[in-house]
Amino acid sequence: MKLRFENANGLTESQIEHIEKRIGRRLPHSIKNYYKNYAGSRPAVNGNSANITISQNDGLANTNIFEAVDSFETLQNHLSNIDYLTELAQHFNLSSQYVEPENLFPLGLLPNGAIYIAIDGQNKGKVYTADNGDFGIIFHSSNLEMFLESVF
Repeated sequence: MKLRFENANGLTESQIEHIEKRIGRRLPHSIKNYYKNYAGSRPAVNGNSANITISQNDGLANTNIFEAVDSFETLQNHLSNIDYLTELAQHFNLSSQYVEPENLFPLGLLPNGAIYIAIDGQNKGKVYTADNGDFGIIFHSSNLEMFLESVF
């Protein structure tokens, strides 16, 4: 099974610079490359929807569809609504040792949430999922490579 990113547009260097100015910090090289290669794409495995497993803290696990990687336009919209992550962390009493929501950056879209990566702080590189408020922010993988390898 091979993960493919179908119909990717990719971000240009100037679009990435625009995003960095918007968030007030530089993106890690791996995230820049990710968006240069996969922005606007639909992840797929063997021609089917790409999926991830989300394991809750109570041991419950469910499968969710990795719907898309943000395009330049949707990424800007996504970033304008990212403050809800701080609200989720507070609502679920998540410590900064677990996640620092102010350091999360979008990686992709789920049907009722999104996938994020910590681009700074003590959790730098860790991948999380966040939903519409039902389960909060959930640790997924230790780094981008492990996340991509987990997609099925």
